Parts: sequence; structure tokens; C-alpha cells
Amino acid sequence: MATATLPSPLGVAALQYARRGWRVFPCRERDDSYQNSAGKRVLLKAKAPYVRHGVDEATADEEQIKAWWKRWPEAMIGLALGDAQDDRGNLFVLDFDPRHDVETGEEWTLESLKGELEALTDCQLPTSLAVRTPSTGVHVYLTQPEGSGEQLRNRAGTKKNNLPQHVDVRAKGGYVIVPPSYCYGGVESGAAEGQYRWLRGKADAAVVAAPDAVIALCQTKGKAAGGEPAPRREETVTPIRPLPASIDAEMAAELRKYAMRGLDLECQDIRAAKSGARNAELNNSALKIASLVAAGVLDATIARSSIEAAARDNPGRDDDAQLLATIESGWSAGIERPRDLEEIASAIRARLSRPRSRPASSQQPRPSQAAASSPAPSNDDNGAPSSHSGWSGDQEAEAGGGGDDAEDQAAADDECARYPLTDLGNAERFRRRFGRDFLYVPEWGWLAWDGKRWNRDQANGLVARAVYDTVRAIGREAKLVEESGDKDWPDAKPGARDFVVKATKTSVTMYSDTIRAWGRTSESAGHLACIARLAEPYLTARPADFDADPMMINLLNWTLEFGTPPGTNEPAFRLLPFNREHRITKLAAVEWDPDAKCPIYDRFLGEVQPDPEMRGFLHAWGGYNLTGSISAQKFVLNYGEGANGKSTWVDTVAWMIGDYSRSCGIETFVDQGRQRKGGDATPDLAALTGRRMVRTAEPEKGAKFSDGLIKALTGGEPMNVRELNMPFYEMIVTFKVTCSANIKPQIGTDHGIKRRVRLVPWDVIIPDERQDDQLTAKLKAEGSGILNHLIQGCLAWMRDGLPEPEAIKEATRDYQEENDPLGRFLGLCVAPGKPEERVQSSLLYDIFRAWAKWAGEENASGKPWSQKWFTNQMKLKGHKTIQSNTIQWIGIVALKAVRDFVDAEGNVIVEQATSSHSPSSSAALDPDDPY
Repeated sequence: MATATLPSPLGVAALQYARRGWRVFPCRERDDSYQNSAGKRVLLKAKAPYVRHGVDEATADEEQIKAWWKRWPEAMIGLALGDAQDDRGNLFVLDFDPRHDVETGEEWTLESLKGELEALTDCQLPTSLAVRTPSTGVHVYLTQPEGSGEQLRNRAGTKKNNLPQHVDVRAKGGYVIVPPSYCYGGVESGAAEGQYRWLRGKADAAVVAAPDAVIALCQTKGKAAGGEPAPRREETVTPIRPLPASIDAEMAAELRKYAMRGLDLECQDIRAAKSGARNAELNNSALKIASLVAAGVLDATIARSSIEAAARDNPGRDDDAQLLATIESGWSAGIERPRDLEEIASAIRARLSRPRSRPASSQQPRPSQAAASSPAPSNDDNGAPSSHSGWSGDQEAEAGGGGDDAEDQAAADDECARYPLTDLGNAERFRRRFGRDFLYVPEWGWLAWDGKRWNRDQANGLVARAVYDTVRAIGREAKLVEESGDKDWPDAKPGARDFVVKATKTSVTMYSDTIRAWGRTSESAGHLACIARLAEPYLTARPADFDADPMMINLLNWTLEFGTPPGTNEPAFRLLPFNREHRITKLAAVEWDPDAKCPIYDRFLGEVQPDPEMRGFLHAWGGYNLTGSISAQKFVLNYGEGANGKSTWVDTVAWMIGDYSRSCGIETFVDQGRQRKGGDATPDLAALTGRRMVRTAEPEKGAKFSDGLIKALTGGEPMNVRELNMPFYEMIVTFKVTCSANIKPQIGTDHGIKRRVRLVPWDVIIPDERQDDQLTAKLKAEGSGILNHLIQGCLAWMRDGLPEPEAIKEATRDYQEENDPLGRFLGLCVAPGKPEERVQSSLLYDIFRAWAKWAGEENASGKPWSQKWFTNQMKLKGHKTIQSNTIQWIGIVALKAVRDFVDAEGNVIVEQATSSHSPSSSAALDPDDPY
């Protein structure tokens, strides 16, 4: 049978374009050459057509396309332009080609090319299908609407025409290469190596119509306004300012520390910058540091070499020349704008003189990073870590944002005024102004820093408010540019940034006017709605990044960290200032107060748990619940009749640890007769992410714990969970389950579940007349004192593990026996035998059923115990079978018969009750007469 040969992957892609109605043809993927008849070498350049007549042979005929890519399977896909797109007009492409002039140092970035085009057209380039080229350029696909005049043809943007330099038009008679073509590069042709990739949309996405102003600019063939282009500005070096006279030697030293720390932090940011943000970060960091050099507080050689070294550590795809050009662009701008040292010095003086309730940190504010306005009041006391229980604090407090609010706002305005007037530019403004205070987790949504923790509950409202503030601040950016002056005036002052965008006989539009107009435009609902969404990639984090340190817990006034100090085996704790970098999302409901007492709590717990060992266990269990460790692998069941204090104690501890606790329905932990499907949402489990204590309430009579889930939750293995309508993520289990019950649920009988469950008895019942309705409120008022008990309990657990009082051992043992009817049956009615001794499986099962009926050991379902269950449980207990004519249990003997428990009609024999409890009261049965 003949088999069809599939085209290459690129051939398949070419067919898909043809089915859209786009004409394609094969282009060379690398440089090649041959010798002609005259013996001369002819170069065949990469990206040139394979076919003789080039773009004129472009076709949508599938047979021709299959033949081409069978002959040239790696050929790049050339797309002919100028064709009509249904009723949307003719297809054309704007080709943005970023360049760097090595001789002059001039650089054309994508942002500057796009900005120049938008300035010339006085309109925003629409978002449409776009392709990233191997040379880091961008092809933007647009259509020329019908009735818009002469059809566009190929044009190149040069110094001598009205198109921006390095912005070309590809239209009728031209072509572009489309994804997923791969160019292997060309040494002689200069073609860049790499793959063409979709930047926005995919091959089947709609192409947007170009604005009329863009069409008009592309049709016009005249010279650029103003005749010849302005000469390129020669690189200049601004002399370094002397320090102001008001700054003495001591403040000069503080300023130099400030600048050196700023240099270190900017180098860290450069090394950590991700793809897509690397060049912008490098340019911004160079600008900021150069402004400190120009101000005279930083050595130019040290600063420049540090920036260059950091850039080379994270070059991306840039070569050394490109890195140096990006640095030079920011550096020269920074040298022209020295930092105002008077403002920085004033901020430092204010900070050093500010009274503090804690030890003052020696850390200076970050000089190059403005502190975005916090979405909620933040903690001003970034003090040095305190030391308790012999553990010295060695962790830095979080640095501030870089001076007072006025200075920070001015720096942000200055930076943001340089961003593009686009939705993406607004997203960059949002990141610049508020990026420290927001993070986006795809599986959760937004989180906002509220001064103590990353807050999920209030994040959406705070994000919206920050978006509004970002857009309103564009007006300040316009004012800053306007007040800087017109840079084209002969006597323009240094740092002038305004310029004429458009001039008519009746009006002049300045760049500051354009910024101001963009600010008003950005206040529309559509522009506001997309800012946070576009900022998401800049601020993305993973669920696993948060609450990752199991030994840290956020209290109302400190972050408390448990650990073992270096050089000792004695556990201790220390207090740390709140810190964004800890990525904590939770907050307890109590403060740490070393002097706090709790006399009411002590009397209460002493009455309901008079055994000191039991109180020690409860404090160790509560302290263990302060941490995210599950190393003890225990599940606690508090059991006792009502009015015994168990719920009061559990509720008090859960309230104290606040966000770290969670109430969960008992149905999450009981066997409900069906397993979750792999794709089911698990909102009940997802809600437990990052929790430390999970409490659950009374189960129904006859309920049975889900042994598999209990083992999974106490075993430490990550679990895949998801919230409703959200993707799955891996949840690290950090919580311990505490169940309070007046009725004991059933549990499994295997060793794995037995070693995990601990039953804590609450045997004291408080009479009605002695019960205090206000007790819970009184205990909450003593929360800080109770916390001190739990901290000591946690240290005891870290040192010795969870204690096991005799009362808990006995209660747990009884509980396990109650849940093991087969174990009791075997102990009473079966004895070990010789290897050759056997009991028929069906007969032993009948004896068990008779005993269970007599003993009242009914199945929770009310149905008789099945033989399948009986056989499986016997095997779990290590008993083995052999098959001859029937299945028989080997190595055991039956001590009882069916007749010992029920008569011939199946009625219970009451008079056998006493003797049947004694395994030794009967001799071994005759295997031939078990009845």
C-alpha cells in the first residue's frame, strides 16, 4: 500500500498560510554560492528566493507548495505582500529595524523608532499581528483600507525622506519571512541567525487596519520636515560638580556610603534582569549611577567598570559592543543630570534624627530606587533584628525606598516621562511607581504589600487604586518636561527635554502637550483596564515563592523565626523586621510581649487538663502549629463529651495564629465513597495553602477518616491542587490537622495510619453552673501570654519531639483496638498453629461473622462484613493462604466454632458470653467440625 509523504514542518506551516489565502514561496535559509560559466563566484544570500522569479511566483496552490518544500525542506517561508484581505484592505508590514552606529554611538531602539513614528503621525500605532525577527527587529502586520488612496509599495526609511530612519514599509511587490522559519545566518550577507517568532497573535489572528495618518505618511515620498536631518550630537562629558558647601565631611561620608550601596544594588538588578527587560534595566541603572557620579559622590572609573562587569554577567544575546552602547546611552543622560545632593542629605538627616522605639538600623535608603507609594500604611521601623533566647540576629533589615516621598516622586516622574505613550508604557510606569508593592501569581491573582505581609484579600482594590494614581501622575510628567524647557532653542538649559512635535499656521504642539493628552486618554476605561494585565509579566511570582520558610511566622509587631543558632544544638528564636523579601502572606492575631502573662488561661487549662504532662503536650502541639513543619507526621483527634474545654482551647489557638489557621469541613477528611477525578477542582485543599493549623469539627456517626488522605497530609509529599477556574499548582503541605469530636470516627488498622493518629482525651466535664460565656473573649485578651507558652512548647518540640503522655498512649491504643474488630476476633478465637495446620477460609469467615453478630461488631454500613474485606484484612495482618480443593489459611488454628456464638437459626447465644471472651476456654476445634 502506498504511503503519503508528509511535507517538512516548514512545508506544513506554508500550507497553513496558503489555506488562509496568503501567497507564499521558498526563501534561502543560509548563504550559498556557485561558480558561473565565467568562473566567477556568485553569492546566493540568505533570505533570497529559491525560485527564479522570486515574489512573482508566490502562490497559494498546495501542490506547488508541497513540491517546493519537498525539494527544499528547510526553506524559510516568504510571504508576498500587497494582496487584498477579504474586505479589510491590502496587507502590508511596517519593519522596525533597531540599529547601533558603532562609529557615532547613536542607537535606534524599538521604542524610539515606534515613538518617532507615532510622533510623526500624531496617533498611536494599533496593536496587531507582529513577528520578532532574528535581528531583534519587529514586523507589524497591518492592512491598507480600501478607498485610502494609492496602494502602498515598498519604501525604506532614510535620512532623506519623511519615514523614520530604519522603519521600512513592505507592501506591494515586497515580501517578509514568516514564522516558524529559521535563518542559519550568513557571514557574507550579514543575515542574523535565529527563528522568526510570533510576538503578538498567531498565524490565524486578524490583522488590524492602519490609521489614516500612518497610511498617509507611508504614501508620501517627500523629504522629512526641516530639510536635512539635524547633525548628530557629539558625546560630551559634563564636569563633575563640587560638593555643596552645606555638606560637611561627615555628611559627605554618608552620601558616599549611600552612593556605593546604590551602585551595589543597581548591579544586582542588572544581573537579575530577565529577558525582555534586560536592556531597559541596564540603561536605567547606568543613568541613575551616572547621575551620582556627576554629583561628585561616586568615582567614575569604579562605577563605570562595575556597571560594565554586571552587564557582561547577564548579556542575553547582546555582544560586548551592544552592551557598551546601551550603557553609554544611559550614562551620558545621567552625567547631564547630576543628583541633587541637598535633597538626599536632608532625607538622611531626617532619618538619622527620627526617634525610634526599636534599635535604629544603620542601613541607608536605596539611592537609585524610588519608593513607590505604599498601597497601605507600612512599617516605618526597619530596625535591626532583635535577639532572644541566645540567637544573635544576623539578617539585614529591609532597605528603604530611597529618600523621602517628595524625592521619590520626583525621581519617578523623571523616569516615567521617558516611557512610551502607549498602554505598555503605562504598564512600565505602574511597575516603576508601584512595582515593589505588587506581585502577580497566575494561580492566585494579585498580591499587595501592606507593610507586614503580601496581602491577597485586598490586593485587587489596591492594584486598581495604584493604576489610577499611575495614570494621574502622567500630568506631572508632562509638567516636568514642559518646565525643563525647549531643547531646540539656541540657549536651551541643560537637561531640557521638550520639543515641537507638530506646528501649523495657527498652533504649536509640544511634546509635553502630547504627554498631557496621553494622560487624559489613558483615563478611559479601556486603557485603565489593561495596565495591570500588561504589568503582570514584569511582576510574576510562583505559589512556591511564598511562605517558603516553615520556621518563620508573622506576628503583629515582628516576624518571629525559630531555628538553631550556629555552634549549638539548643533551639532558639529571634525577631526580625517585616520584610518584602520573606514573601510572607499571613499574619497572626497577637503581638509578641516577653512580659505578658495569662492567669485566666492557666487556671482554665489546669482545670480541664489537670495532668501537667497533658498540658505540656498541648503547648508543644500548639507551638508545633506555629511552624510550617510537618516532620512529626501526626494527626490529633481531641475526644470527650461536651463542655470539657477542648473546643475552647482549639478555637483560642486558631484565633491567635490568625491567617495561619483555617477551619475546614470534616467532609474533606472522611471517606465519602468516591475518589476525586484527576481534573477536579480542589478548592477545599487549595484554601489550605500556607496554613499551619487546620481545625475540623464533629463528624457524623459512622464516618470513617480517609486513610489515604490522612497519610498524604501528614507525609510531606506535595499535592496538586487548584482553586475554581484556576490552573493546578503544587501545594507544599505545611499544616497540621486538629479534629475535635464527641463521636470517634472510624480509622484504618494498618501501621501507616496507626502511627499517625493521636487521640487526646478531654475527660473533665465542667458543670453548667461553672461555665463562663465570656471565657473565649477573656482568653483572647491574654493572647500574648498564651503565645509565650506556645513558643516554649515549640522550642520543646524542636529539642525533644512531641511528648506522649501515658493518657494519650492509652486512649490512642483503645481507639485503635475499637477500630480493629478483626484484631479482637483473632485474639479471642484464633491461635498460632504449626506450619502444616490449616483452617478453611470460608469456615473461618463464618466463625468471624457469628462472633461479630454476637459481639455487636456491626459494619458502619449496617451490612454484614464481606468475605472480600475479611480476606484482604487477614492478608494485611500477615496471614497467608494456600489453595488445594479449597482456599485455606495456614499456620493457625480456630479456638471457637459458629455454635459458640449463634444457634442453628442464627440467634445469638447469650449464655456463652462469659466463656467466649477467654481464648483458652476451648480447645482447638476439629477442622472437620468447625460448627
